[in-house]
Amino acid sequence: MTVCALLVLCGSAKAQVETDRYNTYSPYSIFGVGENSFSWGTGETQSMAGVGVSWMPAGVNNAINPASLASIRQTAYTVGASLDMSWYEDAKNSNLHKDIYFDYLVFSVPLTRTSGVSLGVTPYSTTGYSIYDRDSMVVDGSYKETLGYYDGNGGLTQVYLAYGRQIFRNFNLGVSAAYLFGTIKRTTYNTLEDRLLQNKTTESNWVTGFKFRVGFNYSLPLVDQTRLYLGGVYDFSSAMNNDRTYRNYVVEDYNTAFDPDNPENTEEDTSDKFHLPWNVTGGIGVGNLQKWYVGLDVQYTSKPDYGSVDFLRGPAEYQSGKRIALGGSYTPMYNSPDSYFQRVRYQGGVYYRQLEYKLFGQQINDMGLTLGASLPVTKVSTQAMSVSNLNVFLNVGMMGKSSDRLTKETYFKLGLSFSLNDRWFIKRQYF
Repeated sequence: MTVCALLVLCGSAKAQVETDRYNTYSPYSIFGVGENSFSWGTGETQSMAGVGVSWMPAGVNNAINPASLASIRQTAYTVGASLDMSWYEDAKNSNLHKDIYFDYLVFSVPLTRTSGVSLGVTPYSTTGYSIYDRDSMVVDGSYKETLGYYDGNGGLTQVYLAYGRQIFRNFNLGVSAAYLFGTIKRTTYNTLEDRLLQNKTTESNWVTGFKFRVGFNYSLPLVDQTRLYLGGVYDFSSAMNNDRTYRNYVVEDYNTAFDPDNPENTEEDTSDKFHLPWNVTGGIGVGNLQKWYVGLDVQYTSKPDYGSVDFLRGPAEYQSGKRIALGGSYTPMYNSPDSYFQRVRYQGGVYYRQLEYKLFGQQINDMGLTLGASLPVTKVSTQAMSVSNLNVFLNVGMMGKSSDRLTKETYFKLGLSFSLNDRWFIKRQYF
């Protein structure tokens, strides 16, 4: 059975997964550095299916396009957390997993009327899987049961600094630099019935490196207060350092510790590099940002080359990835003095993604929808635009499909974030 067959058996996993060890639990996180965790930005853009490349709000942390910082008018702190529930099923088995975790912390502040800066600590990717693989083979003329256990956890965290500035009227540019770091650990344990000693391998990958992004957005008036918004973001391919410790040893059971004095045990320390793929995203939107907005984002990701950090070093067929998302928001009356619910910003979106790999020649797709609301927790008037919000969103989607060789993952994500907004460095006027 090839390593790729792991994905078939996630549904039959009997291991209990501890939520403090994983920010995700998905067989598809076995690839590369895991699942990308922050490509959709904060709760405000996550609730629009990750649409945000052309979105230019004045009081929201838009972490997708650094050029949007040129339009920020308030200091904004945003902190987020999520509840994930995933249901896995193949042709014979099914399994449910739940997880609660901290998501991100983002701080943005306007420097001038035409520029702003943002600092954030967010996950970049997460790895989390725990899979049993039961099979049999013929040994000395009789069938023997084999057991393969595959476990992975960890991921990369990013600390980023972004800056956006208006270059000329209605046209903004932005740049961001992120430092990525984290450990990805993987364990493989293979047993054969009636054999006294079994085989176990472990690897620990300490990954570090820098990643850079540039972006622009542009708006032009259409009719009344309605405008057309255009935007683009380019993420550069980035060289990552990987310090890897690999151990291959014989054990009596899974919990046997590595014995460096055993001549059958080997340990190898290596240092090399791999590259994160580049991607480009274009966005177009239309609306009156005080009332409504509809946007479309299209993304292309280059073919990955993860090198030694990748668990699947042969059976998976990598390719370029694509994503399209349509999302929008609607606020009945942002400064309504009478109705709270007229001040709420309602958001939603749909998306479709073609992942960067095939399994057994079959394309893996991800699709779903989002719904959300931004609930104001401070009173708004036409003079005071200092609005703090409690953002709630729901993401329901499906990845892969159920078959003899593949696992279908149906996921449910409930996100909660709080944005504290205020104006700094404003000179008071007295009359």
